[in-house]
Amino acid sequence: MDRITFPDELLNRAKSGDAEAFGELYARARTFALRIGIACFDLRAEDAEDIAQEATLSLHQNLAAMERPDTWLYSSVRHLALRLKTVRRRERLGVAETASPQADDGREDLWDCVLRLSDRCRRLILHLFYCGYTERELAALQRVHKATIHKRKRTCFGSLFDLYLGGPHGKRVLQVGRDSKPWRGRAAPEGMPDLS
Repeated sequence: MDRITFPDELLNRAKSGDAEAFGELYARARTFALRIGIACFDLRAEDAEDIAQEATLSLHQNLAAMERPDTWLYSSVRHLALRLKTVRRRERLGVAETASPQADDGREDLWDCVLRLSDRCRRLILHLFYCGYTERELAALQRVHKATIHKRKRTCFGSLFDLYLGGPHGKRVLQVGRDSKPWRGRAAPEGMPDLS
């Protein structure tokens, strides 16, 4: 794959109004933005195409002040890709909110068990499965190694499994001041979404 460059001579000609130079600059910028979206931010081809188009339009609007198109395009694509991922995460969260733990589908016991877990385990499970974070994203947010999050997830799911089946760890994972009563009537802990 050839490296895409933006020579100063081409940039200066495009700034001065040379239509042919601008066409060349636009083609290079679009290809560069497309490659960045796919290679650096794991975007699907359609999303990378949309973001490349928006980034090159913005390049055109800011051409007069442009000094380093490659750096500027990378920053622009990064911003647009992160914004797209945030929107998608919120859309998934909106879909997840329609599920009710009170629905009569046999899962009420599982929610009771989740609320009986320690705060750390409950937050971890909710961040991973309710908020939609990946292990890598959660590790970055908590400033720990990804392997740490993976180990905590395994431990927390083991505890949840034991609680659900009434295993030997059921009493050990209860916090001081928490009882084994069902969750109904108790408020969600501070900073966590209310699941009722």
